[in-house]
Amino acid sequence: MEYVIEILTWLCLLTGGFFCMVGGLGLIRLPDFYSRTHAGGITDTLGAGMIIVGLMFQTFVQPHGWHWMAFVKLWGILAFLFFTSPTGGHALVRAAFSHGLRPQLSGEAFDESLMEGENCPVPGGSLSTLGDAGTADDHGAGADHDADDEGGATSA
Repeated sequence: MEYVIEILTWLCLLTGGFFCMVGGLGLIRLPDFYSRTHAGGITDTLGAGMIIVGLMFQTFVQPHGWHWMAFVKLWGILAFLFFTSPTGGHALVRAAFSHGLRPQLSGEAFDESLMEGENCPVPGGSLSTLGDAGTADDHGAGADHDADDEGGATSA
């Protein structure tokens, strides 16, 4: 029985290590923000998750008996990671998309109907038009204020 658990432990650890390596390589090599976010999610959820599952198997074959408290703690970490990592990744991607960052598509036009219902602060939906202003609201407010100052007269 111990040999089966050892084999399962090493299988999970190696699989988790493989997903961490592939996800790390994807963070370096993939072309755009959305692809890199996907690679980070793989590393977080599958890589770390499989490593934690391997460690959970290891709690059964300790020389002093089963360490149930270590198993419960690892299970809690796994559950927390399993729910928060995809949620955080989704929130990050959703924020980028709603601010107009479009995915790079090879040979295909971006479907503008996907932007309907999004609160995109930039006309045209591109973050590259912001320049050095930081946000579209700051840029727009500064332009309106300068126009009022140049005229010299204020309307009431």
